Amino acid sequence: MFLKSVYFPGFDYFTKETCIHNYYPAKILAKLDIKEMEFSDITIFYGNNGSGKSTLLNLLAEKIKASRQTRFFKDEEWVVGPGGGSLHKLFDECVKEVDVTLELGENGKAIELPFHRKVITSDDIFKILDSKKEFNQNIVLKTDEANKEGKKLLKEGYYYRGMEDFERLRDYNTMRSSPKRYIASKVGTKKTQYSNGETAIKYYMDMIENDGIYLLDEPENCLSPLYQLQLRDLILSSSRYCNCQFIIATHSPFFLSLDGARVYNLDKEPVVSEKWYQLENSIIWYNFFKEYQNVFETKEEGPLTLPVLTNKEFDELMDTLKNMNCTSGFIGMIRGNEEYLSKVFYLLNKYPDLEEMDLRRELGLIR
Repeated sequence: MFLKSVYFPGFDYFTKETCIHNYYPAKILAKLDIKEMEFSDITIFYGNNGSGKSTLLNLLAEKIKASRQTRFFKDEEWVVGPGGGSLHKLFDECVKEVDVTLELGENGKAIELPFHRKVITSDDIFKILDSKKEFNQNIVLKTDEANKEGKKLLKEGYYYRGMEDFERLRDYNTMRSSPKRYIASKVGTKKTQYSNGETAIKYYMDMIENDGIYLLDEPENCLSPLYQLQLRDLILSSSRYCNCQFIIATHSPFFLSLDGARVYNLDKEPVVSEKWYQLENSIIWYNFFKEYQNVFETKEEGPLTLPVLTNKEFDELMDTLKNMNCTSGFIGMIRGNEEYLSKVFYLLNKYPDLEEMDLRRELGLIR
């Protein structure tokens, strides 16, 4: 463990020493009655929307100079600093008042912060998804133009007068033997696109390295319950065996219940450390599933009845899969299996945003 504790300035500081308690992020700190927070290997800031958990995480991240993959838009409010005088950027002014205490090493001296200090947010995932989507859209636009150029090349025919025509001759032969290879040589190939959840879990696995501090801002975003459990296991194993420390802002019960986590409830005044099962969100989930306990235990709704497709529905399904850019191998496998046809037809009607990898998973083709 690297961070031992943190002190955030509170109501007394912002009302007596400065004139900035009505502005963000000072107004968040002023309303939170925070004592010194002690860290564990896994520390969680819990609270409902607007409670300030992301604000605390960002202030701490700036204090320890944690790296980010996407830009953090700090409040640019300029205010008069303590005692008057020059103007200061408000967020940076608040960061100065955050006090972090480091753990002591075997020699009794404060240990150094690790090289790996990272903030990971859902914006990172969306940036990757948008980048791949934009790249693939450009490929589609360029493909049409390359196809036209290739057909024009074939129409003009073959000629070779010297080395200055060598590249044209090579393109001509490539287009003649394999239009697909010719187009790929001109515009490149599409990047593989995964579902939001698959992209997110791959990203976390790449970003979390040994010997590091990781600040996760609402990691449940983009992640299904299955992937939240996978990330939960990654956090646990990294903290136990890879010398990693995690500070997490979340209200997901999957992360709140992490073994050994210290959870600070920002909805309480003063802010206190509580057990995960004492928190409002956890109790809401508990009461919801308790209400439907009989449904889960008796399965009273019965098995799912899948439709038998008409010829028209079959043709529509094939067109839908092609428009989704599903692979020919997947479409061929679906076409030849009546059970798969019915289930895919049902799933796409109920969840039209599913992608090929999602369908494969629902069919039990991948785990």
